[in-house]
Amino acid sequence: MIRIWNIFLLTGVIGFFSSCEKQSVQPDSDYTSTIEVHKVVVNGNNDCGEPYVTSLFTAEYIFVGTLTVVQTGKELTISYDITEAGFGIVKTHLDISDAYNEFPVNSSGNPMLEEFDFVDDFETPVTSVTYNLNIDGLSSVSIAAQAVVIYADETDCVGIVQIEDLLPDSLVYLSWKYSKTDSYYKINISNAGLFDGEHLGWCADNNWAPVNYPNATLVSSYDTSLSLLSGIVDHPENLDLLNYLMNTYFENQPFPVIQSAVWTLLNGFYENTTGGIELTHEQEETLALVMENVYANGEGFVPECGQDMVILINSGDSKSYQNCFIMISLSEEIQTRSEIVWGYGNPFGGESGAMYFDYCLNAEEKEY
Repeated sequence: MIRIWNIFLLTGVIGFFSSCEKQSVQPDSDYTSTIEVHKVVVNGNNDCGEPYVTSLFTAEYIFVGTLTVVQTGKELTISYDITEAGFGIVKTHLDISDAYNEFPVNSSGNPMLEEFDFVDDFETPVTSVTYNLNIDGLSSVSIAAQAVVIYADETDCVGIVQIEDLLPDSLVYLSWKYSKTDSYYKINISNAGLFDGEHLGWCADNNWAPVNYPNATLVSSYDTSLSLLSGIVDHPENLDLLNYLMNTYFENQPFPVIQSAVWTLLNGFYENTTGGIELTHEQEETLALVMENVYANGEGFVPECGQDMVILINSGDSKSYQNCFIMISLSEEIQTRSEIVWGYGNPFGGESGAMYFDYCLNAEEKEY
């Protein structure tokens, strides 16, 4: 099977997100007191040089974490910490100056972020970023701390229709290897766009014809053209049962049982020793149980997100050649959104929502 994750997923993000819960704080009459919950002076006062914590908020006042400032002698440590599940930092802009009017701003009063002293990008989202800055000679600083965060906004699925839209209209090129382990063949497909590569393949019929045809077309097992499907397999009405079989049993039953079940569905029968497969007595009993379940529960089966769908390999001549099939996964597609967050403080004055705050240094260079 091939899983076309890289086409639909944002690289390096899917394993990061666990949820998309957001704490939203609206700017109403209680806004100031709400901010104070997250804007905490650790020692309970505003003495110069004391550790300082303020909130990281989006322009919509969604709280995502904290920004902490700690002075240790002549060094200032500034830490971004994401505390809300589902968010991650992908970029930071940080600048400090000895006065607010020293920040680089444009004519509208908005800060020019790319001119900030510290700019970092993170290919994989992170939840913590720390900077250690030399503050020798300064008595107070203004701090502007911004970050770009992303979060999983929703999860969708690459479904049957999307896969069908990706199937090439032209002939694809094939090369074959006998396997009879996980599948009957290993089939290398080229000129197939996203479906290029090696796939596990199974016989779709049992006509003893060869499979050494060099090209073919790929056809969805959920194609609505019955005449097309009838030219590929003897019993196209059982293709939903085939999809149920492969999703239910492929990974927990041995290849001989799976291939025999396929022939039973698509040829209408299976006789032991035909097709180069001879079942043991135990495997014959297993096959009977598998078929009982498939006939009882597979009618109308449609694979869901995370399951697989059957793609038929149509040789164009089912008498001279043996048609086969492969499996394609219906993978998750995660939609991500980005937000700009700032360490809460005073507005710059422009319309960007940018903020800065002042921090009083300890002139005695007190160690903590």
